[in-house]
Amino acid sequence: MLRHKHLIKVRSFSNVKIGCMSDHVKPTIRNDKPHCIVLHAGTNELQFKSKTPIQICNELINLQAPIKEHGIKVAISCIVSRNDEYNDKVTLV
Repeated sequence: MLRHKHLIKVRSFSNVKIGCMSDHVKPTIRNDKPHCIVLHAGTNELQFKSKTPIQICNELINLQAPIKEHGIKVAISCIVSRNDEYNDKVTLV
């Protein structure tokens, strides 16, 4: 039986907006050189009435573009549905 060994690292950046995530991901790209990065972002943007769901999606697209330039695969996780006033916006995003 073949077993694949995968090194998985989890980094959490509480209360960080999508725009700042590009700064946080740089050391991971430079030092760890991962094959894939899973981005779970966007929840903190929901509270801003000035940000539309389209703007949030565009920020996520802009976040993953420079990661892909390094040959790293990117997966963007969905924003988890909520039980508050932001749930409608989650559905739209």
